[in-house]
Amino acid sequence: MSPLSAARAALRVYAAGAAVILAQLLRRCRGGFVEPVFPPQPDRVAIVTGGTDGIGYCTAKHLARLGMHVIIVEFLYCDLASMTSIRQFVQKFKVKKIPLHVLINNAGVMMVPQRKTRDGFEEHFGLNYLGHFLLTNLLLDTLRESGSPGHCARVVTVSSATHYVAELNMDDLQSSACYSPHTAYAQSKLALVLFTYHLQRLLAAEGSHVTANVVDPGVVNTDLYQHVFWGT
Repeated sequence: MSPLSAARAALRVYAAGAAVILAQLLRRCRGGFVEPVFPPQPDRVAIVTGGTDGIGYCTAKHLARLGMHVIIVEFLYCDLASMTSIRQFVQKFKVKKIPLHVLINNAGVMMVPQRKTRDGFEEHFGLNYLGHFLLTNLLLDTLRESGSPGHCARVVTVSSATHYVAELNMDDLQSSACYSPHTAYAQSKLALVLFTYHLQRLLAAEGSHVTANVVDPGVVNTDLYQHVFWGT
C-alpha cells in the first residue's frame, strides 16, 4: 500500500468516526435517547470477552446487576490471540456443566502497530475476528441447548461503523503486502459483521432458539483509542 493509499484509508476511518460522533451529538441535543430498562435476568449465564475494562466492564457490571451469572474471560483465562487458549477456555467452561444464554464478543484491538498473534495471524484479524469466530463456534452447541422458544440465547458481537468504509482483501487478509493499521482494523470489523449475518441466517434456517446480533457502540472514551492520533 502506497503512502497515499494509507492516508486515504486513515481519512475514511476517521470520517466514519466523525459521522458517528455527530450523530450521537444530534441525538443528545434532540433528547431522543432513553436508556432502556431490562427485566431481571436471574438464573441466566453470560460470557463477556474483554470484560475487565471499558465497554466490556460496564456491560458485565450491568448484566450482574440484572442478576445474571457473568463470566469475564480474563477471570476464567482466555487469550483471544491464541487458538489454543480459546479451546482451553471452552473446555474449562463446559466442565462446569452450566448453560450459556448470552455470549458477548467485545474484546479487541484498534489500530495497533503491525504484529502477529501467537498463531501467526495479523493481530486485528486474528484477535478481533478469528478469535471470536472460533469462540462462538465452539460454544454454539451450549447456546443451542440453553435457548428456548420464550427466551432465545444470544450472540452479541461488538463491531464498528468503520466496517462501512472497509473492503475485504481476499488476496491479503493478513495485511502482509503493505500494512495500514486503519485498513486492518476496519477489515476485521467488516469480517465480524459478515460473519454475524451469515451465522444468523444459518441459525434461522435450522430453527434454532439462538440469535446472532452485531452492534456498533458508537465512539466511547476507552483505552481502545490509545493508538489513534489523539490518544495517549
